[in-house]
Amino acid sequence: MKTMQVEIKDPRAVKILSDLADLGIISIQSEQKEEGLLSRVNKMAENSIPSTDDIRKEVQLVMQSILYNNKILKSNGL
Repeated sequence: MKTMQVEIKDPRAVKILSDLADLGIISIQSEQKEEGLLSRVNKMAENSIPSTDDIRKEVQLVMQSILYNNKILKSNGL
């Protein structure tokens, strides 16, 4: 027996799969995992926590951009 995971993109496919299951050709098992927001955020954070150096560089880029934009606005009299 071979097991496959299928992503259904067209609702008509559900009917076809259901008919195949009724004929005994395939069996269907629903797999529904509902994770809470907190657990999803925690999983994302495990893999993508930026270093202090990365945060410092990003803050410097934003500050430079703000200062540059303010300089442009002042030079244009705005």
